[in-house]
Amino acid sequence: MMNFIPYTYKESLQTLIEMSEITPRKDQICYIFAGPNGSGKSTLITNLYKNNKLNCTYINADIIKYKGKNLTDQDAMEKATSQVRDFIENGYTFCYETVLSHPSKIDLIKVAYDNGYKIISTLVYTNSPQINCARVLLRFKQGGHNVPQDKIISRYYRSLENFKALEKISNEVHTFDNSQEIKFTKS
Repeated sequence: MMNFIPYTYKESLQTLIEMSEITPRKDQICYIFAGPNGSGKSTLITNLYKNNKLNCTYINADIIKYKGKNLTDQDAMEKATSQVRDFIENGYTFCYETVLSHPSKIDLIKVAYDNGYKIISTLVYTNSPQINCARVLLRFKQGGHNVPQDKIISRYYRSLENFKALEKISNEVHTFDNSQEIKFTKS
């Protein structure tokens, strides 16, 4: 059983930055964490990493943008896509986080699948886009990046729809309904 903790944005960010710098492993596994903005993908990945359940390079456009400081969203997304392609070309295991709101993400993952990768996909979702909007607002108040509410809502539905295509090329599929808030106390 994993000890699941809802980390603050800054705690999670530090862990994800550390994960982005792990030396690549050559065993051809592609871990995909997909779901709408604010579903809790980064928090789940942070928990997996902190509980020693995930130990591979983490690729995410938000981290690339954060580390690059002056990059646009588009530049960061292009760099993330390029890094995924490089990892596939070299046969490295990696973890890729995506909102999955555009079919091009399925095409990118299909490249890994066509190159013999084991695709392990996890959908992190909530039962309402309003939950996601509230969580993105909280993340923004904690110093994280904001996403306009209309984009969160439109991406919410596209993400869930696109996951159906991802399931078809996945060797393993996991879903995580993260609708409930987790209450905890730190000792």
